[in-house]
Amino acid sequence: LGYHADSINSKTNAGVGILFSENTDPYTGRTQVVVKQIYPRGPAELTGKIKEGDLLTDVNGEDVVGRSLHDLRNTIPGPADTPIQMGFISRATTQFYEVDMMRSVSGGPQVGHIKSIAPPTPFVNQPEGPAAPAIKTPPPLGG
Repeated sequence: LGYHADSINSKTNAGVGILFSENTDPYTGRTQVVVKQIYPRGPAELTGKIKEGDLLTDVNGEDVVGRSLHDLRNTIPGPADTPIQMGFISRATTQFYEVDMMRSVSGGPQVGHIKSIAPPTPFVNQPEGPAAPAIKTPPPLGG
C-alpha cells in the first residue's frame, strides 16, 4: 500500500504505542486495520491485552471497521495524557474486547504512528498447527 501517516507531533500529540497495518477482508472486501506491532513501554503494552494480529473495530465508541489508515490518522493520535477507548477482536480467540488507555509520548519514537506496510495475512480464522506440507511438482514426462 505504501501509505505512511506520520501524524505525531511529539509536542502536541501522542499515541497509543501501536503500529497498525491495513489489509482487505477476502470475504467482504472491506478494509481492516490490524495491530502489526506493539511498542515497548507504550500505553498498549501496559494494558497487557492487545496482541499483534488483533483487529481494530472501534475508537471511542465509533465503529471503524471498513475505514482506512488514512481515515484514522486523526482519530487515534491526540493530545498527550488524554483518554482513548479502543475495541478489538482477538485474532487468537475471535472474542471482542475493549481497552481504556491514556495517550502518551513515551514508549519509543514510533508511539502512535499509523503506517501501512506490506499487507499481512487477512484476518480470518485459520486452524492452528503445523503448516501443510509443500506440494512437489513431478518431473516432466519423458525426461
